[in-house]
Amino acid sequence: MIRRLFLAAATLLAVTAAAAAQTPEEAVAYAFLGLADGASIERSGTTMTWVETGSSPAAFDGDAMIGGQEAAIRFIVKAVEECRFEITLEGPSNLVPGGNRLFGRIDLKNVGDITIADDGFKTSIEGIGFCQTGQRNPTCMTIHDADLFGSLDAERHSEAVAFLREQGCAAIN
Repeated sequence: MIRRLFLAAATLLAVTAAAAAQTPEEAVAYAFLGLADGASIERSGTTMTWVETGSSPAAFDGDAMIGGQEAAIRFIVKAVEECRFEITLEGPSNLVPGGNRLFGRIDLKNVGDITIADDGFKTSIEGIGFCQTGQRNPTCMTIHDADLFGSLDAERHSEAVAFLREQGCAAIN
């Protein structure tokens, strides 16, 4: 009995330590975009694998195969003030005009829940706290679902969302 209690306590401490080691930028990257060290995704002829190269700001270097073309892509998630983050994207000019652009902004005070969409390739975002830019919308436009760049583990996603809730600035339910 004591051994089981010890093992349960050790497991709880390991999970708590892992969550504590996560930065808000890393939690945002995972919860909203599926970015994490070792993450990968394959869909519609596109494959991507990611290596985390920084934690605050969180930086992820990706090797991608898009339409038969190799590409090196980098996402950076940076806290710009309490509860607000900016995501930049760097890559080849055929994918990222100018080689570098603002990809999105997140204001956690205006985000409801963040869930994994049924297709497993997007996150669903309640509220008006996430906006994304693109070739058709150069100004940041509020969206309610975001493409994932790595496959999400449901438990890890829940932990990242819980971590953001604990930061005290999220309206996340």
